[in-house]
Amino acid sequence: MSGVSDEEAFARAAGLVRGAGDVERFRDQPVDRALVDALLEGASAWWPPRFTQPPWRVMVVVGEERERLVGRVAEALARHWGLGPLGPRGLASEAVLNAPVLVVVFSTVPASEGVEAFGLVAGLAQNIVLLARAVGLGSHRIFSAHVVPEAALDYAAEFLGPEIRGGELVTLLAIGWPDGPPAAAPGPVAPATWVGGPSGSRAPEDFTTPPGDLKPPAQVLRSPRRERVLVVDPYPYNRALLEAQLVRAGYAVEVVSDGRSLISEVRARGEADLYVVSDTLPDTTGFELVREMNGAGAHAPVIVTTSRRDSAFRIAGLSAGVDYYLRKPVNAVELFTAARILLDRRRLIRELERVTAFQQALLAAMDSVGVVALDDKLNVIYVSPGITRLTGYGEDDLVGRPPWVGVKAWEDQPRGSPAELPRTDLTVRRKDGGVFDAELLRTAMRDPAGRVTGYVAVLVDIDDRKRMERQLRSANTELERLLDELRATQARLVQHAKMAALGQLVAGVAHEINTPLAAVVSNNDLFLRCFARLRAALARTDVSGEPLIARDLSAIEELSVVTRSACARITGIVRTLRTFARLDEAEVQAVDLHEGLESTLVLIAHLLKGGIRLERRYGELPRVECHSNQVNQVFMNLLVNDCQAMGDKGTITLTTRAMNRGEEVEVTIADTGAGIPRDRLERIFDPGFTTKGAPLGTGLGLSIVFQIVEGHGGEIRVESEVGRGTAFTLRLPVRHVRPRSNEPGDTDEPPGELSATR
Repeated sequence: MSGVSDEEAFARAAGLVRGAGDVERFRDQPVDRALVDALLEGASAWWPPRFTQPPWRVMVVVGEERERLVGRVAEALARHWGLGPLGPRGLASEAVLNAPVLVVVFSTVPASEGVEAFGLVAGLAQNIVLLARAVGLGSHRIFSAHVVPEAALDYAAEFLGPEIRGGELVTLLAIGWPDGPPAAAPGPVAPATWVGGPSGSRAPEDFTTPPGDLKPPAQVLRSPRRERVLVVDPYPYNRALLEAQLVRAGYAVEVVSDGRSLISEVRARGEADLYVVSDTLPDTTGFELVREMNGAGAHAPVIVTTSRRDSAFRIAGLSAGVDYYLRKPVNAVELFTAARILLDRRRLIRELERVTAFQQALLAAMDSVGVVALDDKLNVIYVSPGITRLTGYGEDDLVGRPPWVGVKAWEDQPRGSPAELPRTDLTVRRKDGGVFDAELLRTAMRDPAGRVTGYVAVLVDIDDRKRMERQLRSANTELERLLDELRATQARLVQHAKMAALGQLVAGVAHEINTPLAAVVSNNDLFLRCFARLRAALARTDVSGEPLIARDLSAIEELSVVTRSACARITGIVRTLRTFARLDEAEVQAVDLHEGLESTLVLIAHLLKGGIRLERRYGELPRVECHSNQVNQVFMNLLVNDCQAMGDKGTITLTTRAMNRGEEVEVTIADTGAGIPRDRLERIFDPGFTTKGAPLGTGLGLSIVFQIVEGHGGEIRVESEVGRGTAFTLRLPVRHVRPRSNEPGDTDEPPGELSATR
């Protein structure tokens, strides 16, 4: 300095250092911006030329932004310590609240990447403090450890750009005019220790023994199994300190000074449970030693002790196989914690390997079962040998992709997550093109919080079971068919017996009626002849002119006519009964279907009384070759159904016509009853199906109708609408067609029943 001696300059500089303590209070007086800029320019005037640019960024915060920064940092501090809402006073310094200027100093290079750069930034902060003191300003330092650095970096990114987040907060300085002297030094100055020279200090005789007051760790950090630990470090004190600490934690410890000695120890006594390796050794590096051990088959965890902090060094160690880093000097608690975590992890890995080996052996023994594991994105992460045996697809085909994307083996699997589809039967296509039936069982894997972390799918070969099930179903179907045929045959036999009994009853009734009827007709004819002679004789006498005699003769004549007419009607009824029964026509005969309809109507005349109306729309029909008693039963069943469907009133319409140039005839029997729901129409001809329920319906009437019509080579169809009625249409060939063999209705015996039901 011009005009100032070296002694004066030294004294002034030393005074600035002594007076550069933290100011506790500031006056409420602004600081000129030009003064602050000059102060910062002087503090940052130099940095080493090996840096292309200064390794720091400085931000000055004043006014309302100062309040916003203080509030954000205080809020982050409260969240960090779980203190709830925390005001600006949470920074624990009244100076921060009163200072007019806040100077925030950042290192653009994190301390872990470059200690030298971080030291330069710390020197910048000290320069600011000294220069502030030189111009009469006071300062108060708040170091990054007392705030949440991320909050300050987040705030600074709004003004300095997002790249500042890659740096590190060094300090926050409150600057202003002091309201009182700075804080005094807490104690006397610590003197330097001189080494060398006639008056220098000498090294102690034993400088390798660690302190004797080392305490054992808490029980949770101690070794429960006295695991064996090998320590390699070139420095005697480090070896002794690590050995003493680990022994107090319950480990069996062995120490060596170089890499060769450690390899020899492993070969002589076997692998240790844990290795603690220095990054620098006399004969190799820690990383090379780790690589050599891994190459020789060592699997125990490795802790590397180092003084370096840069991330590139750590990344290189991870690639070499390092499990954890400890910074020198080693913190005992961190050492105990790392050792316990790594050994527990190793134990769990061994247990997992044992269980996995057992599972692999178990899965390999199950020829018909395969297992697939999927992650939470439904991508395959594991394929058991059973999957390869079953499908021909291996890990290269399945791992890393969804099991139903691009792989034929899963092409028929339903979409959806396995949790939604816990069980599915599917047909699996093998890699060689073959297929087999399989059952897929799935379950979700969950973490302790219940979140799905993946899925396990088990594929079971059920090809043999499915084949047996198909054979069983086929046998059951055939059995059901035979039972249906048996029931139909039984029904036909019962109906044949009924019809035979009815025929015999009708024949007996006809015979019993014909005998007295013949006498009545004969006597009536004799009476009429006698009455004619008597009337002729009376005509020749005077008595014939009497009015009373004339009236009686006329009445006798009218009554005889009525008697003759009644006898003719009784004769017609008997003939109709014999026509319906057709006991003399068991073989195929050419019959008039109109005659069969009319004879059936006579038998159900009691059902047609009341409000039921009958409409006939007969066309010209040729005579049809058929079993007349069977066809009459069809008419009977359908007409009885119509009457029961309508109840007390309605209309039955009978329509007939010839079809296909007289080769076929069509008979339609329609009613205006309740109708049949659409979902039941397909089943009305099934044996046992009824819409009426017991005791009105047995479910056999329409089944027998269908068999009779089909047995005659015809067809029957039904049309129905709920609320409007039902129409059955029969189409029969005029020429008789022999029924197909082994089909219902191929017998010439007359099936059916009188009380039919839908």
